[in-house]
Amino acid sequence: MMRHARAAIRNAFFSDGARLFGWRFTFDYLRIALRVARTWGQTTPGEMQLLGFRIPYPNQSHAFALLHEVFVHTPYKMTKITSRPRIIDCGANIGVSVVFFKACAPDASVLAIEALPSTFACLERVVAANRLTHVELVNAAIAGDDGTLTIYSAPGDVGGITTSLNAAWGGSVAQTVPARRLSSFIDGPIDFIKLDVEGAEYDVVDDLAATGRLALVREMAIECHDMGRDQRATLVAQLEMSGMRVVVSDDVRARTSLVRAERVDAR
Repeated sequence: MMRHARAAIRNAFFSDGARLFGWRFTFDYLRIALRVARTWGQTTPGEMQLLGFRIPYPNQSHAFALLHEVFVHTPYKMTKITSRPRIIDCGANIGVSVVFFKACAPDASVLAIEALPSTFACLERVVAANRLTHVELVNAAIAGDDGTLTIYSAPGDVGGITTSLNAAWGGSVAQTVPARRLSSFIDGPIDFIKLDVEGAEYDVVDDLAATGRLALVREMAIECHDMGRDQRATLVAQLEMSGMRVVVSDDVRARTSLVRAERVDAR
């Protein structure tokens, strides 16, 4: 427990989340993290309260992992925030990232898309619990083509943290879900897109480039899975050709990369 408690104190005071949100984040994160440290590994449902938001969850361990990823490391922090940014959250999971966007920009218009029905139900609960406005929810997978996709996850993983298009990475439970092209949701300028679609990201960016919708996006954060370095290099080249500055950060342990892209001429 002491190791987890030390990590909680470090994250509460010195993380990117602490620098972004200040003392309120520090107090809330400490309260949540120290409680989790006392019951480490617990997978029961419950609720976190952070920055004035309620986050009901189906699995404490998974929810805390999402909180750590989204709020401590802030991979989805926007470099420029307009008065009412338009955001598309692809792979919104139970809604921790939606809460992050609303904490950064309360008047943001957010389109949150989640594939698994059980996880989508959790996302609906988070939006309803906080009475979030200007949030539209879509229960579908984002892919390169309209149709269906088979998604694999571990048994009992309601929060979708192990979900993947690859059975070896996701788990033994297969679900067929409707698939939609991201380009079909873009009818004007988009300030920020979070793309966490478990292996479909390469086809999605191909479609955005082919349809010309990529030129309408100001900033993106893309989780790229290690399905071949040539694929990632092609994705990065497409972003750069569209006029975006790209930074890639590798997570070797998780076999993923975070690709951040920002339009150079954005104002």
